[in-house]
Amino acid sequence: MGAFGNSAVHTPAIDAFAREAMRFDNAYAQNSACTQSRVSLATGWYPHVAGYRTIDNLLASHEPNLFQNLRAAGYHVAL
Repeated sequence: MGAFGNSAVHTPAIDAFAREAMRFDNAYAQNSACTQSRVSLATGWYPHVAGYRTIDNLLASHEPNLFQNLRAAGYHVAL
């Protein structure tokens, strides 16, 4: 992408977005699998705290998470 210094590609929409938004040069995930990283982002917990070690573990209704807070604040939360 041009926003990261590549002059061989033409990405005007992404470049414009990157100029106006937050851009990260380095990003880190909690786990190599995306499901555990998403759970970590939603709950604020490391994946191992509540046993989120595999793709089969889903958020339990009793566990506090970002989506419950958004719904409680009046936002429509959808998949």
